[in-house]
Amino acid sequence: MPEVAEVAHVCAQLRRHLVGRTITDAILPRDNLLFPQLTKEEPIAKSTDAFRDLIVGRKVEKACRHGKYFWLRLSPLKKQPVIIMMHLGMTGMIKLKEIKSHLILMENGGDVKVKKLMSDDRDKHVIVKRRKLRAFANSSDDTILVAQSLEGRTLTGVKVSQDTVLRPKDKTRRNVKVEDILLVDVKQEQTPLDELADDANEEDIDDVWPPKFTKFELVFSSHDKEKPIYAAFTDPRRLGRVRFYNDVDCMTEESLMKRFPLDKLGPDYSKAPDGSEASKFVFGDPDPSPHGRPRLDFEQFSKLILSRKKVAKTLLLDQGIFAGIGNWVADEVLFQARIHPNEILLKSIDTEDHEVVKRLYDAIIYVMEFAVNVEGDAKKFPEDWLMLHRWGKRRKEADPQTKTGHSLEFVTLGGRTSCFVPKLQKLLNDS
Repeated sequence: MPEVAEVAHVCAQLRRHLVGRTITDAILPRDNLLFPQLTKEEPIAKSTDAFRDLIVGRKVEKACRHGKYFWLRLSPLKKQPVIIMMHLGMTGMIKLKEIKSHLILMENGGDVKVKKLMSDDRDKHVIVKRRKLRAFANSSDDTILVAQSLEGRTLTGVKVSQDTVLRPKDKTRRNVKVEDILLVDVKQEQTPLDELADDANEEDIDDVWPPKFTKFELVFSSHDKEKPIYAAFTDPRRLGRVRFYNDVDCMTEESLMKRFPLDKLGPDYSKAPDGSEASKFVFGDPDPSPHGRPRLDFEQFSKLILSRKKVAKTLLLDQGIFAGIGNWVADEVLFQARIHPNEILLKSIDTEDHEVVKRLYDAIIYVMEFAVNVEGDAKKFPEDWLMLHRWGKRRKEADPQTKTGHSLEFVTLGGRTSCFVPKLQKLLNDS
């Protein structure tokens, strides 16, 4: 299931590519599952024609998110706000035609692909010893100084060390700038540094449009000489949901948070209490504002946690407490905090300032913030994270392990599979 990090990436894609564009067409087949506002439970419209009339001609002003929900705020219609609210369900995704995404979902072998890409990235360059540096420049002293001044920096995915060979593009120049440098690779000599970027890390563009399992499509206006952008909502298991809002009670994000279904959600702990939207956006969290629902401070958090009788894993999955946490994020949080997924903190801890509660609080913020800031790109996760190794339950290998060699175990709690490291995550009363 797409969780907070994957949803942040989808929202980031929308902000990068759609904000400022106008919806010129919408293909919205009747689907009472996808559009619950067509049903008796949420009677808003009798057909999707009403939704189409609402959004076509409207410009995208903002892309926002909270937990597993994300939305587009469009330009007003007759002074009334227009919003498209989306939830990806278990298998939903937004795809943009001819626009790449780095997102690789880990199920069904995605983890194997990620590990291979990470390994290939580490092995991409053969390091040439520094003593060979002198052979690659008109002035050996200049070249060595360049290597020393850049040591420790990362240039387009390549970290410079003392053993990294740098070659000026123009050997006649003595004053070498960063943009004039080539990384010398034994296998790929004279490959420009910007071409060594990890394009291989990105998902392939769909060859067929619309993609398989498309449920609805939107077309967005072109900019200058650019082509229009086509967006498709795909969903094999049909658990995604899309709603439309067009009333005065949704004038701001804070007021929208009081509307169903956002009103049922707890804070999103990937957002700092004072988070605010940057005027320019390139990569990272596309919407850091808590929209009036900030995460609890530690004292509030501790009181809440120690008032619940649920096991730790089930507690973390409660969207009314922790918006955005799903199965893998919950497992990662508990692993980082060294807490057993079946632990009932209320029964094991009697003080609100207990170190275990503090570890849990810190782990929630750390995992969610980090995952969102890299937009769910698993290739950028620390290699010692559990997330990279928790997907092998059904494989033939007898002993799935973490990067550090710790064996993993799987248990089922509330119908959900939990992965943990028994040696590091012990029940408090047994440790």
